[in-house]
Amino acid sequence: MDDAEQNPLDVNMEPDQDGGRQASTAEVVVNEITGTIFIQGRGLKKSLSDPTKLFFFTLGDDLLDESKRSVVPYSIWYEMFGTELLSLKVMEYVGPVSDPQTAHLSSDVLVKVAVYFLHADSEVRKSDEDDDLLQARVTPLPNVQFDGRWDQLAFETNIKEELIWIMENIFRFSRHGNEELSDRDDDNPVFLLHGPPGTGKTTLCQGFAQEISIRFNQKYHEALLIEVNTATLLSKYFSESAKQVDEVFTKVEQMCGENPDRFICLLIDEVESIAASRELGSKRGEVQDAIRATNALLTSLDRIRFHTNLVILCTSNMWDTLDSAFLNRCGFQYRVEIPSNAAKYAILRVRLQKLMRLGVITPYADLPCYRNSECEYFGTEKPGAILLNIVKLIDTNNMSGREITQLPKQAIYRYLRARDCSLDMALGFMQRLLLERRQLSIGHKRKREDEDSMSENDAASCEGA
Repeated sequence: MDDAEQNPLDVNMEPDQDGGRQASTAEVVVNEITGTIFIQGRGLKKSLSDPTKLFFFTLGDDLLDESKRSVVPYSIWYEMFGTELLSLKVMEYVGPVSDPQTAHLSSDVLVKVAVYFLHADSEVRKSDEDDDLLQARVTPLPNVQFDGRWDQLAFETNIKEELIWIMENIFRFSRHGNEELSDRDDDNPVFLLHGPPGTGKTTLCQGFAQEISIRFNQKYHEALLIEVNTATLLSKYFSESAKQVDEVFTKVEQMCGENPDRFICLLIDEVESIAASRELGSKRGEVQDAIRATNALLTSLDRIRFHTNLVILCTSNMWDTLDSAFLNRCGFQYRVEIPSNAAKYAILRVRLQKLMRLGVITPYADLPCYRNSECEYFGTEKPGAILLNIVKLIDTNNMSGREITQLPKQAIYRYLRARDCSLDMALGFMQRLLLERRQLSIGHKRKREDEDSMSENDAASCEGA
């Protein structure tokens, strides 16, 4: 088609300097706008053409889901884009109606489509071979190893949506013509996620970095995730911690300045290792090396925050041990809690759906959302009711978010003996594993109580003698 006939949703992929993993975003405005829909398409080819103008959508829809290939309108999307895209997923809707179960018509919204290509695992490198950036792992984004992580995370609050919109607004004002709005004199682009171990803080940061690289690829055509493990840094370079911290930030600052079109996410895991309270450390007589490391971190954060193509993501299991001056520099702080029942259900549902898409569980079967599963819970053996019962069993096992995520695979690996695994079999395996763990826990508890009782009896006998 010629330029005059070109569809307004066409997305053309231009090769980047490294050979072509550049993504782009298209927008189409039709009729009176009542909201905005964000769609992400993982590409196979470097062009996307001839999309239909009218379609209904709900949040979470993958318009190219093979399991729905025979259902209209999914069959239409699959026919048009099945050879060009691996997925075309509805990620978010912003508008008057926020119920995720509500269907919307594309003619009533602003449609934003971001098409992207994933970098391979082989492109990830450890930078300890590079003297300029010690003890860091550099990953080009978006990357195949983080594919789908954002979708698999579920929380009681809207933390994922808030994180994305914070970045949306930061980028919006960084593009503003008014220099007083676009500079970072008063900004602290530091995110701190804290909470109990195993709640998904690090995974959330990795998924967040991946989403930034996809959602905002029109502004930044290249993105990197630099992961620094502070515990390893301190153990390997004890007595030189402050120097190593300073060198990491100096190198990152240099990378930001060299290429303003490259966005960098710096992830500092277990930040308490280099941001411990100096006041508490002095009272306890701790070594000066840790205090110097905290000083170096604070100085580096003050120096590096003026770069608009950088965001710093930190995680901590020990918020109460962090230095107050560091906390003051964290502009956005979120506590990540142990998942609620609704979040546990959502995590397991997404994991099971992924295993069905991969063919580990066959055939594909629908799993209702948490709200609908509650309606079918009593007196039924439907998959949603069984999964809800599994969530209740999880409560008795005191499992972390990480353990919940691993549950479906672990159960299948442990108990599957047949050639194929159905959804009913997978759910049964999960129940079996949880019940066995609960019985094992009860046995350990009784054994400890018996040992404590014997010790008390022995002590009483000795006193009587």
